[in-house]
Amino acid sequence: MALYIVGEGQGEQDALPTLIYRMRDHLGLELPHHGSRHSWKKLLLTQPHIHAVCGQVRTTSDCDALLLTRDSDNAQLRDADCPRFTAPEIAGWVRALQLPFPTAVVLFYREYETLFLAGAEGMAGRDVLDHRNRISATIPADATAHPSPEHPRDAKGWVRSKLVTGYKPVLFQASLTRMLDLDVMESTGLSSYRRLVRALRFLSTNLGAAGAVYPPSTQKATDG
Repeated sequence: MALYIVGEGQGEQDALPTLIYRMRDHLGLELPHHGSRHSWKKLLLTQPHIHAVCGQVRTTSDCDALLLTRDSDNAQLRDADCPRFTAPEIAGWVRALQLPFPTAVVLFYREYETLFLAGAEGMAGRDVLDHRNRISATIPADATAHPSPEHPRDAKGWVRSKLVTGYKPVLFQASLTRMLDLDVMESTGLSSYRRLVRALRFLSTNLGAAGAVYPPSTQKATDG
């Protein structure tokens, strides 16, 4: 059986499974493993997008759980695309489909790279590998975390300016993901990381529960 992971970016096809399974081991969760074919690049902006992806996964024979993710700072949606409201809305679309496996929806606020803004200090002085595992850059020795990592709209630009000149997600996202200190990430209070922890715990607890979906249809307004 497998955990299917759906992201929107080419770089996240490697980075997301890297992060998810590091977190699984760090948190001591029971989650099925995956193969490379279980990490898909799909657009997840509208209800038809969600229905199409869920319909594809429903036809597979080995899906034990599904994780749907994307950035929340989408150029087509902007301020209307806040995770605290959009994720429960998407979860409602999924819930109506009554999938035969548990599903979790996580929107990264604002981008996946926001994780790197929060965890930058732990990367200081470390070598960055490209997608072929060749050393392509070294993080500056004086690198520090952004004081408000969820504030910048262009997290990729900050990473490019402060951590890796010429940063491209498809080349370096997985390498930076492997550098994240998960103890530090837990202490940052970063909303994206906090939601991802909850989502993985939900999937772990609800393996085998048909129709189970995270987040609930309503969330506290403080869960930004």
